[in-house]
Amino acid sequence: ARAREEKAILVSFDSDIGAEIFSNSVPPPPGVVYLRFVDAYPEEAADVLHQLLSIPGLELEGAFTTYRNGTIRQRPLAA
Repeated sequence: ARAREEKAILVSFDSDIGAEIFSNSVPPPPGVVYLRFVDAYPEEAADVLHQLLSIPGLELEGAFTTYRNGTIRQRPLAA
């Protein structure tokens, strides 16, 4: 709810986030980044986010983006 209110992209490690949005019809924030890994070092999530933000043409807004082991998948979010 806070990400929606602040018009922010939600970053989560929570495996239930997709079910909440797609199955339970919880209104989504502008974008979701779901990180599917256990941090190998404290800054890893920040490093991955930096990598995602630097990919030309990759839009995080309007999408449910899943990152796992170097693989990126995206699914459109309903408005």
